[in-house]
Amino acid sequence: DWSDMLDRFIVPSHMSSSLLDGCKVCLSGFTSAQSEKLKRIINCGGGTRYNHLCDEVTHMLVGVVKGNSDIALLQHSHLRPHVVRSDWLLECCKQNQQVNEEYHMLIDWSRRKGERLIADREPLPPMQNGSKQSHPTQQHKHSGVFTGHTFVLTTEVNHDLRPLVHQLVESGGGALTTVGGASSAARCHMIYPLLCSHMNELTTSDNVVTVCWLGARAILLSKGG
Repeated sequence: DWSDMLDRFIVPSHMSSSLLDGCKVCLSGFTSAQSEKLKRIINCGGGTRYNHLCDEVTHMLVGVVKGNSDIALLQHSHLRPHVVRSDWLLECCKQNQQVNEEYHMLIDWSRRKGERLIADREPLPPMQNGSKQSHPTQQHKHSGVFTGHTFVLTTEVNHDLRPLVHQLVESGGGALTTVGGASSAARCHMIYPLLCSHMNELTTSDNVVTVCWLGARAILLSKGG
């Protein structure tokens, strides 16, 4: 499978240092060892690696799909990078050129707005999208993860993401308000998108969180992590 292929893969000596020129890659669903190996390949090929999803990311390489919160959040955002298996990167290395993502993609954004996983792949976590399916956190209503915390929904959060934010905060027992109703309390947190353009200008603080962090925290703690 993809994991064995990645573990056995040896970077070809003929790989061009500009192979991944223009590729801005985010990794998701890999072990620490697998991530380190992929980072070395990306760096050797001249690609740029991002730690988080943002507007600049062109490719999201995915390892484990089942329960992947990055995919769940991505489908509720405006971001539309190529979502591919690691074998896309390995094939690029083998052929020493960027290959077509179509044969390695996990999500086809051109089909039903990309809300269905490509056939023959692992199923995505259940998504709430006008159907009776629900987000994983709905199975843990009022888990208490965010009890006593107030989250401020900033204007930068895309309208498509807001229903998910409401659901995550509510299921964790937290309170949600808008900027006008923000409190100065220590447990009041400003919510920004997956990564908005000016997040780097903000001082790192427990009072500033992203939608991605919110979802990952809710899922992790609701499972007892």
